[in-house]
Amino acid sequence: MRMKALNHKIVWTLLFFLLILIELVDIIASFFFPSIKIFRVTAVILLMATIPYFLFTVKRMSLKNQEYEQNKTKLNNIFDTLDVAIWSHDLKTDELLITPGIEKLYGYSLEDFYQDPLLWKKVIYAEDLPVIAEREEKTAMGESVTSEYRIIRPNGDVRWILDRGFPIVDEKGSLVYFSSVLFDITDRKKVETTIKTMAYYDSLTGLPNRNKFRQHLDTLLNNNRTKLLAVLFLDVDRFKIINDTKGHSVGDLVLQEVAKRLEAAVQKAGLVSRQGGDEFLIVLEGTDREKAAVIAGRILQEFVQPLYVETLEFFVTPSIGISLYPDHGLDEETLIKNADTAMYKAKERGNQVVFYSSTLNGISVRKMELENGLRKAIEKNQLQLFYQPQVSLATGQIVGAEALIRWQHPDHGFIPPCEFIPLAEETGLIVPIGKWILIEACKQKKAWEQNGISGFPIAVNVSVRQFEDEQFIEHVAEVLEETGLESGHLELEITESITQNLELSSKTLKQLKDMGVILAIDDFGTGYSSLSYLKHLPIDKIKIDKSFVDDIRQATTYRSMVKTIIDMGLNLDFTVIAEGIETEEQLRFLQKNDCHIGQGYYFSKPLPAEQVKELLLKGNGKLVDL
Repeated sequence: MRMKALNHKIVWTLLFFLLILIELVDIIASFFFPSIKIFRVTAVILLMATIPYFLFTVKRMSLKNQEYEQNKTKLNNIFDTLDVAIWSHDLKTDELLITPGIEKLYGYSLEDFYQDPLLWKKVIYAEDLPVIAEREEKTAMGESVTSEYRIIRPNGDVRWILDRGFPIVDEKGSLVYFSSVLFDITDRKKVETTIKTMAYYDSLTGLPNRNKFRQHLDTLLNNNRTKLLAVLFLDVDRFKIINDTKGHSVGDLVLQEVAKRLEAAVQKAGLVSRQGGDEFLIVLEGTDREKAAVIAGRILQEFVQPLYVETLEFFVTPSIGISLYPDHGLDEETLIKNADTAMYKAKERGNQVVFYSSTLNGISVRKMELENGLRKAIEKNQLQLFYQPQVSLATGQIVGAEALIRWQHPDHGFIPPCEFIPLAEETGLIVPIGKWILIEACKQKKAWEQNGISGFPIAVNVSVRQFEDEQFIEHVAEVLEETGLESGHLELEITESITQNLELSSKTLKQLKDMGVILAIDDFGTGYSSLSYLKHLPIDKIKIDKSFVDDIRQATTYRSMVKTIIDMGLNLDFTVIAEGIETEEQLRFLQKNDCHIGQGYYFSKPLPAEQVKELLLKGNGKLVDL
C-alpha cells in the first residue's frame, strides 16, 4: 500500500539508484566469482526497466524546450511590432544581447551590431556626442540615465532615440553589467518642434514672433548688463491701403517680402522679429546711437526700390523708432514702449528714423490711447452720427443732409473729428468706420421716409481707402438692399484726389452711377490742377471747400477765385454746394453768383437725427426765409 502511495517519479528514481548499486555489486562479484552471471542478468533486466523513465524524462525536456522557443518567438514578435529595442552587455563575459527591434530603430541588421558592438555609437549625430559622453560618465558610476539623441540611418534618415540606461556595479563599484531600453521618439520630437515653432515663430514670415523677441531681449539684458543695445520698432507706412484694396492674401505676400528685406539690411547685426500686423521689432546687440542710425539707414535704403508681388508693383516705406539701452530703459518692456513711441513720431513725419526722447511721451501717449480706443469704439457704441442740413440758396428749403461722425470717448470726452479721422486714415480704421457710417446713415434716411419725410438724399463721405477697396461697390449694393433705400436717395461725397488714378476712378464711379447713386466731389478746389479731369467723370455735384468760403470775407482776389469755381461747376453742369457758410456776407455773395446749395452754421450746426426730424417736420422742411 505504501509503495502504491509513492510517487512514480520516486519509484523510478529508487530503481535507478538500485540499478547502480547492483552494477557495483556485480562488478565486485565478478571479480571474485567470474562464473556467476546472475548479477549481470539482473542488472540488464533492471536497466531495461529504467528505459521508459529515461524516455519519459527526455520527452518532458523536449516539450519544455519547445515551449521556451515558442515563448521566445512570441516575445520577439511583440518587440518587432514596437519601436523599442533592448540592449544588454555583460562586461565580465563580454556577452552581448540585442533584441530584433534594433533593426527597425537603427536600420542596421543584428549581425552588424554583433560584428561591431560600437556601431550604435558610430551612427550618433555629431552634435549629440556630448550627450553620450555625459551618459557614459554617469553610468560608469552606477547611475541610471535617460538620454535623448539623434542617429543617422544607412539611408541618411535622422531619427531621435530615447535611451533609458540601467547599470549594475559590483561590490567594488565597478560597472559589470549594463542594459538599455531604446525608443524611437522622432514623431514626438516633430510635434514638440511644431509646438515650439508656433509658440516662438511667426507662421507667415518665419521670423521670430513677439514672444521669442521678448525672451531674447530679456536674456541679453540679464547676461550683458555692461553692453549697449538698440531696439528698433518699425511700421510699414500705408500698408492698410494694400490690405484694404488688394486683399489680405496680397498683403501677406508683401509682408513676406518686407521680412526678407529687413533681414537683408540687418544681416548678423541683430534679431529681426514680427510684432504683428505690419509691425516689426529689431534688437541690435552692442550698438550705440551711431551704429543704430547706420543700420536704420540701411533699412530705409532697402525699400527705395519697389516690391513686386504677383506682377503688381508696390512702393512701401518704413517708419522707424529707436530706443537705446541703458539711456532709454533698463528692461525690455520700457525699451519696446519707448521705441514704439518714437515710431509714432517717425510715422507723423513720414518715412523717417526717430530716436526716443522724453519730450515725445505726451504726444504719443494720447495718440496711442486714441488709437486703442478707436479700435473698440464701434463695438462699444461710442460713435454717433449727426446730420447737417443742406439748404437751397434760392428757397431756404432743406434739400439734403450730410452724415457727420462724432466720438464720445469714455475718458477723454468729445474727440473732434479733425483729431481722430486722420488717425483712422493712418491706421486703416477708416474702412470699417466708413462701412458703419454708410449703413447707419442709410438706415436713418429710410426711417425718416417711413415717417413721411422724403424728397432729398442723405450724403455720406467716402475715404480714398474705401473707394479703392475692391469690395466697395459690392458693399454699397448690399447696404441699399439691406436697408431698402432707393439708390437715388444716397449721395456719396468723394475727395477730389481720386482723379490721381483716373482709370480706376472712372470705372468705379461709372458702376456707382449705373446703380443710380448720386456722386459728389468733396473739398472741390483743393486739388485745382485736376479740375480739367472732372468733365470725364460721371459727377453730379461739387462741394466748394470751406477754406474758399472763408476767403469770401477777405480781399477781392479770393472772392474772384470762389466765383471762378462756381462758374466752372455751372459750365460743367454740376450742382454746386458751398460748405462752411457762417455769415450773411458769405450767403449773399454765393446767392449773387448762382451757387445752388449752402451748408454751414449760418443755417444749422450738425444735429442728432431726432432734432433733424423736428426741423424737417417744422415748416414743411423750410429752414430759413431767404
